Amino acid sequence: MNIGIFTDTYLPETNGVAVSTKILKDEFAKLGHNAYIITTSNPHRKHAEDGVFTLPSMPLVFTSSRRLGTLYSNRVRRIIKRLNLEIVHTHTEFSIGLFGKINAFALKIPVVHTYHTIYRDYGHYLKIARFKKLTGGMAKTMTKTYCTGCKAIIAPTKKTYNLLDDYGLKNEKHIIPTGINLSKFDEGSTCAEEIAGLKKTHGIDDNETVLLNVGRVAKEKSIDVIIRAFPGILEKNPGVKLVIVGDGPALHGLISLCRELGVSENVVFTGEIPWAKIAAYYRIGDVFISASKSETQGLTFIEAMASGLPVISIRDECLEGIIEDKETGYIFDDENDLPELVSCVMNDEDLRLRISQNALLTAQRFSCENYAKNVLKVYKSVLKN
Repeated sequence: MNIGIFTDTYLPETNGVAVSTKILKDEFAKLGHNAYIITTSNPHRKHAEDGVFTLPSMPLVFTSSRRLGTLYSNRVRRIIKRLNLEIVHTHTEFSIGLFGKINAFALKIPVVHTYHTIYRDYGHYLKIARFKKLTGGMAKTMTKTYCTGCKAIIAPTKKTYNLLDDYGLKNEKHIIPTGINLSKFDEGSTCAEEIAGLKKTHGIDDNETVLLNVGRVAKEKSIDVIIRAFPGILEKNPGVKLVIVGDGPALHGLISLCRELGVSENVVFTGEIPWAKIAAYYRIGDVFISASKSETQGLTFIEAMASGLPVISIRDECLEGIIEDKETGYIFDDENDLPELVSCVMNDEDLRLRISQNALLTAQRFSCENYAKNVLKVYKSVLKN
């Protein structure tokens, strides 16, 4: 099968959509299919990759790490004509996704769409107050408009599936969790010398406990919730460091918040880390912690679990069936509970070990092989019908 994957974000960008589209491309190749990525240009993409074609792009105003591609390219359109695509799979509702739909219409082939982003959680990027209030309605209208004509919609979680139901989408819908390359995160993936080197680089002593957060440093990720609770965590557990791996528009504000709360010496901001090195950073952590309620895929949670880390997370529908309290992780509802919860995790070694083992078993369900095979089933169903 010849498959066109249209996405506005792709490696070296480090986010869930970029990673999931890369996984699909590689896994489809292993299964004997040809997958082609059509995406935005990126000045940080130093090496060309076979089967990846780019449209000119510019950084978004509110987040320079993400890019907006042009709506059309005659050069890429000519390339697509030669690829003999049988199906188009879009991963964005913006320009590259629209370009995918244009090509599918011209080639008379079906479109499958994965709905990755809950846009109502991103209203704070709209600087004008009245626009922020409209975000929910705008997101619903945009989603329904884009999905018109798509033969099937893939939702990474039940949370996303339910949202699409609430929007009134009548398309054929499937819940398919995004997979990860489990071998990348297993215990033997990183040598002890590399782990020791990273700890030294970031000033982490061997006797310190590391609370780890990985992902985009943005308002919707609610990292400030963890930082505001951190003085209380330190009071109960003086030998703790919070390591925040990633970059984004909220970085400078969070650094200022740490100064304001007097915890700067115990909080490490690594900045953006290349995707190839992310697995090693999970290995310097002892506990993964997140207060984000804007997730649609929860990939960092699964990566942490595959790395053997116990996870502390705020309660979120996205994580139902993945994080079960005191079975595969720890759930909190109120940030004021975090100091006591962190103490519990640190001091009950038997419980922590059992949860880590359960987390490893849970992560096995999210292999990249299963992900690709399940997506292929959707393609075949759409083509058959």
